[in-house]
Amino acid sequence: MVQQSFTFNDTFELEFGLVQHKGGPCGILAAVQALVIKHLMNHYCGKLSPSNAERQQVLTKVLALILWQAANYESGSKLAYVCCDSGRSKFHSSLLYRNDGITEKVQFSRCSTLAATENCVQEFLPQFQSPMGKGCILFLYSLILSRGVNAIKADLDEPDSALWQTMATAVRNSLISA
Repeated sequence: MVQQSFTFNDTFELEFGLVQHKGGPCGILAAVQALVIKHLMNHYCGKLSPSNAERQQVLTKVLALILWQAANYESGSKLAYVCCDSGRSKFHSSLLYRNDGITEKVQFSRCSTLAATENCVQEFLPQFQSPMGKGCILFLYSLILSRGVNAIKADLDEPDSALWQTMATAVRNSLISA
């Protein structure tokens, strides 16, 4: 998942499709892909050969919508988080954490409206789309922060189970059916 981003296929008549690398995160990609197709069908008269500009616009809207729908209410207001790579470490390895090249560089923006979430996703879209980049993991971090760990655990069929073990199954199963 570390080297998977939201890149579109450039093959004629498959321009709507996201490219999955080496058995990457199919649950996340499938959920995003489904909404990309739905958006193209609803807003582009079923046009499944979008231009590059249209693909970027649709991807921005879809990623923002997913984050906004996942967002929880904090202190009475709904907030979505959009994570990006700051390019520099915010903290260093310790006994409790070993640098992975991603987590220590993550910074996030809080968004209080869907429009603000779209603007933020659009600003960082190059990071979400960088070929062989970190787009999917940054999006997953955004989803986790937007939803909140406690809400994610409550969403699980077995809320008392280990979060990361169950999340792999939950993401695989529930995001595909999103």
